[in-house]
Amino acid sequence: MNENEVRSTTVSIGVVVNHFGSILLVRPDDETEWQFPRLHQGWCETMPDAIERVVYEQSAIRIEAGGIIQAYDLISEEADSHIIMIDFDAAYLGGDLSCGPQVTDVAWASGLALRTMAVEENTLELLTDMGFMST
Repeated sequence: MNENEVRSTTVSIGVVVNHFGSILLVRPDDETEWQFPRLHQGWCETMPDAIERVVYEQSAIRIEAGGIIQAYDLISEEADSHIIMIDFDAAYLGGDLSCGPQVTDVAWASGLALRTMAVEENTLELLTDMGFMST
């Protein structure tokens, strides 16, 4: 790559919904591992609106977007990518879990169930940091 070539970053927003000690996890169509609902924000869409929309689209539950839990960079020179990951918390408002068209499965997971699930690495790290998984 020459020094004048412009590279861009991608922003990926994750949503952590904790409902009575269980965490909302989804398995996207193109993935085998469980993760937090993730989204790319639409043009002129506020972060809270995007968070609430995508969680509903993926799981059929209603939430209220909260604040930022963490933000970090995933940079891979080998893959020539830079993703800015921002994870938000959200409050469960209501609804029954049901898979949306973007996911193959959706679940409330806690304790032993989390230990038996194939959870995506970055999701697992945050769950551990938040005390849901022991190291």
